[in-house]
Formats: sequence, structure tokens, C-alpha cells
Amino acid sequence: MEKVNHGSIGVFDSGYGGISVLANLIEAMPGESFVFLSDSKHAPYGELAPGRVLEHTMHSLEYLKDLSVDAVVIACNTATSAAVEVLRETFAFPIIGMEPAVKPAVKKGASSRILVAATALTLKESKFAALMESIGDQHEIVRLPCHGLVDQIEKYGPESTEVDKKIEELLEPYKSFQFDGVVLGCTHYVLIKNQWQKKFPKDTVIYDGNEGTVRQTIRMLKKQSRSISFQGPAKVCLMDSSQSIERLIKSKNLLLKQLQNNGEIALEQLQIELRKTNELCEFGKHNPSIWHTANSK
Repeated sequence: MEKVNHGSIGVFDSGYGGISVLANLIEAMPGESFVFLSDSKHAPYGELAPGRVLEHTMHSLEYLKDLSVDAVVIACNTATSAAVEVLRETFAFPIIGMEPAVKPAVKKGASSRILVAATALTLKESKFAALMESIGDQHEIVRLPCHGLVDQIEKYGPESTEVDKKIEELLEPYKSFQFDGVVLGCTHYVLIKNQWQKKFPKDTVIYDGNEGTVRQTIRMLKKQSRSISFQGPAKVCLMDSSQSIERLIKSKNLLLKQLQNNGEIALEQLQIELRKTNELCEFGKHNPSIWHTANSK
């Protein structure tokens, strides 16, 4: 396989959740080229054993390595928890992981009660345990393993009634609790941030790790003395291990909607290429018809 143009930033997730991170990365670096690879063939990662998550993540990053990306953002809390240390020992390019945004959530007071919604695997891994140790014991951290929620988002879509019902079901045991903040510890959950917000009083702050991940990505690129382009249009190549064009189109629509909701950039400044993983991301140079804009179907 030929290699993608140098200078691209890889973004990886098991499914649609990483789209929320990709959107924030595009907004922060609107002149960059991104390759987004999702592994829906093996999703949801939160239901797998850590060794299997590592295996699938390693395979996907080998693929991104062959595309000559300059860095990879693991836009998945579960994959970060299970694999990031091994990945950093294996690959030469910078790898930026994610962690639940617990630290920002506990900064506002001497003591607080925080709900952390994440996959069961994220909450069980040593990386999360180390995070808990770092914040001390003056805060009450309530862990909410959201079994089945990622699967519902993938199957029915972020705005479906099925997803809303699933959130209600997960929160049922905690209806009498008062929380100072809620941490969304899975990028899939960021796609349904509004649904989470509606389940709590208006003054409850909802946190996610996307913003911190974007800042760290920029820091790591600068550390590598790599220039960052802020002059659009941003170019995005979407890929998925399922090889389904229908899924790629849905990924494109989710990205456009996320960017539209955020309102940070004009959608006309975005070019999206849909590719199977056995095809070359060409970034429109040889075949302009592969590009999809905000108005294309």
C-alpha cells in the first residue's frame, strides 16, 4: 500500500465516540489533515478483556503507522487504559491517550461528590486507580460502569429513545444523590452530552476529557518541532474496520453534526474523504470526487 501524505494526525477509537474528539481537534487545528480510524468490527471495547483490547488497538496503530501519521490520538478511554503504555513502548510517534476528567471536576471545592460514568474496563484498570490516588480521599467518587450504553449508541444512534432509556436505567440507583459534577469517561458519552445534562439539575457541571486531550496533542506536536497549520480547509479521511460505506457515511454525518453543534468553524472549510482500509487516503489530490462536503450525501 502507498502511504498517506506526511503530516497527518491519526485519531483512533473503537467506534463513533472518537468523532467527538476529532471534531475538537479539527476546531483547534483547522488547517491539518486527519485520518480517523474506528474499529467497529471488534466494538464495543468496554466489554472485552484487556488483552483483546490491546491486540485490536495494536493492529489499528500498525495500520496508522503504515500511513505515516505524525502522531496518534487514542480517542478512547478504554483503549487508553488497556493499551497506551505498551503502545508508547512500541511506536516511535507520539501517542496521546485519554483519561476521565476527574481532576478538573474536583478542583472547584475542598470536597465534592463526583459521578464518573465510564465503561467497566476503564473503571477497573490500574490507570484509573492511579488517577483516584492522585486526587486524594477528600472527594467522594461514585463509579458508574455503563454496561451496554456504547452498544446502544452504536446500534440506535446518539439521539435515539433507546439511548435515553438506557441512561435512565443506569442512573436509577442514584436518583437520591446530589452530585457536584458528572464526568463522562467515554468518548461515546460525549456524543450524548445533552442527554446526560437533562438528567441532572441545571447547575450540575458535565466534564469530559476532550479539551485536555486536544491541548496535550498540540503540546506533543510542538515538542516534536512539528509546525501546526491553522489555515483551512481541514482534510479528514474516515476509515472503519467494518469496511461498511453506510457506516462511513454515518460517521461523516455525526462529525458534521458535532461541528455544527459546537459552532466553532464553518463546515465549508472541511473536506471529508471516505475510504475502506484497503484503500489509500489521497486527500483529494488525484480524485476530487471522493470528497464529501457539508452539503454532499
